[in-house]
This record gives sequence, C-alpha cells and structure tokens, in this order.
Amino acid sequence: FIAFLLSPSLYFLITTKKGMGFLIVFIKKIRKDIKNLEPVEFERQKIIPVFLMFILKFIVIGFALFYLMKLTSQLNHNDVPFVVGAFAFSWIVGYMAIFAPGGLGITETSLAGILSLKIPFATALMFAIIFRAILLISEFIFLAIAFYLSKYDNGKLQ
Repeated sequence: FIAFLLSPSLYFLITTKKGMGFLIVFIKKIRKDIKNLEPVEFERQKIIPVFLMFILKFIVIGFALFYLMKLTSQLNHNDVPFVVGAFAFSWIVGYMAIFAPGGLGITETSLAGILSLKIPFATALMFAIIFRAILLISEFIFLAIAFYLSKYDNGKLQ
C-alpha cells in the first residue's frame, strides 16, 4: 500500500532531470565524502514493468509464507492479503533499517509482530525465522545456478 502511495513521487524522482538533480543534492548533503555523483538515466518505459515485477515478487513470496503458515496454524484463505501485506511491510521496514545488514532481525521481528495479530507471537516469530532461512537458501541456490550458467558461452563451458 505504501509503495502505491509513493510510486508517483519515486517515478518523478528517477525519470526527470529535476528529480534526479534533487536526489543528487540530497545524497551529497547526507554524505559529505561523495564528490563525483553523476545522474543516471532510466528508460521510462522500463520502470513500470520493473515496479510490477517487484509487486508480483511480494505477492508470490507472501503466498509462500501463507502456505508455510497454513501447514500448522488455523489460517484461512481470507488471511492471504493480510499475510502478503505483512511480509511486504516487514521487508520494507527491514530494508529501511540501515543499521542492520539486510534488515536481519528487524524484518523478522516486525513480521512476527504483525502476524501476532492472527497467531501467537512465539509461533509467528518461528515462522518468520524459518521463512528467512528458506529465502536465504533459495537465494544461494539461484546464485549458484547463475554462477554456473555464467560459465557457459553458446553452450560451451569456458
């Protein structure tokens, strides 16, 4: 929901020279050690599909969390939007926690806190930690596949 509210502003910031100039000035004020910061040009027609892919990512991962939780808890299918939204919100909270690498601990705690509105906190925390482990393992698997495939050029191992 927050992403939908902020998306027009973010779109303006990254697709216009004025918006990009504002971002550069803002970053230079925050980080005095950055001297050379050049604007990046984004193709406008590619931003919306990328944004939609991120939304789809949150929905798919949120569904995975819902079905993991459904294995042992009494959730019903009416709770899917709640679980998907809880995952998306907790991911954003973890992402914004610049003091925690990858939002580690922050994402899980906020997810458990939100999910505790439907299930006991201890159970919600267990699901959040298990789900983080599943996500990390899946990312390592895809990293290994990408690394392996990057060794091939036209079907031949380099």
